[in-house]
Amino acid sequence: MDGEEGTTIGAGIAWGFETEMRYGIVAEAHGYMDQKALKEILEWKIREMAKIRKIRLNGINYKIEVMRVPMDQYGCVIASLVYLME
Repeated sequence: MDGEEGTTIGAGIAWGFETEMRYGIVAEAHGYMDQKALKEILEWKIREMAKIRKIRLNGINYKIEVMRVPMDQYGCVIASLVYLME
């Protein structure tokens, strides 16, 4: 997410594995919002995804980045998730 001076910008990812740890799901959100708003959206998205797929999650994890862009500046926030197979 990018923004101009004086704006609050945020980006986030939520992820979770189903109870038997066979696979997981990921949701993303971004916008002109703070950490609380991002977390609410991410939680809603990932729970809806699980509901549609009829799975139970073994917990939800979050990575959220938020910043207030300083005056006379531009800003950018990035949240990423990297999955490595062992």
